[in-house]
Amino acid sequence: LVELSIRLNSISGTIPSQIGQLTLLEGIYLSDNILSGTLPSSIYTLSLLTGIYVENNVLLSGTISAQLASLTRLSQIIMRWNQFSGTIPSEIGKNSLINLIDFGWNQ
Repeated sequence: LVELSIRLNSISGTIPSQIGQLTLLEGIYLSDNILSGTLPSSIYTLSLLTGIYVENNVLLSGTISAQLASLTRLSQIIMRWNQFSGTIPSEIGKNSLINLIDFGWNQ
């Protein structure tokens, strides 16, 4: 599986930690659902990931992890309209491939 797209499905609940077992994932599209909890740390082991899109899941919370910087192929991060809080880790800005970051409308 190279892309996981479950956007616009009104799916509720947490993102399972088993998502980290999808080691060939390049794109995660989880936008516009009713996801809750935090991003599982297993997401940060997906070394081929180029895009993460988890916008508009108003119950998704936690901090924005510096572990995003470990995803060296990441070029797009869209995590707006959730309940993420805290500061944006400076480590994320060190990835020269990133061309789009959107953390708007969080805490």
